Amino acid sequence: MNKITLLFFLCLMTSVVFCQTNLTELFRVEGLWTKKGENNPYTGEFKETYKDGSLKGTGAFVSGKLEGVRVQYFLNGKKKNRKRIYKCV
Repeated sequence: MNKITLLFFLCLMTSVVFCQTNLTELFRVEGLWTKKGENNPYTGEFKETYKDGSLKGTGAFVSGKLEGVRVQYFLNGKKKNRKRIYKCV
């Protein structure tokens, strides 16, 4: 049973990581973040990367506004900061 639970957890984590939209695919329109090619404000997780592809940060948008936990990393991969954002205006 533990192997099934572990397999389920690994599949879930893999799907979460790959569901993040890169920040380069989003842009601001009248103060709201929108996915390129779409008209509605973006809701979902995003990741931000350095030019070399390493992780620069993660976060989430709700109805085009930054909300939730925002984590940023130094180029060497160490955590720079972590903050919670409530209904950013």
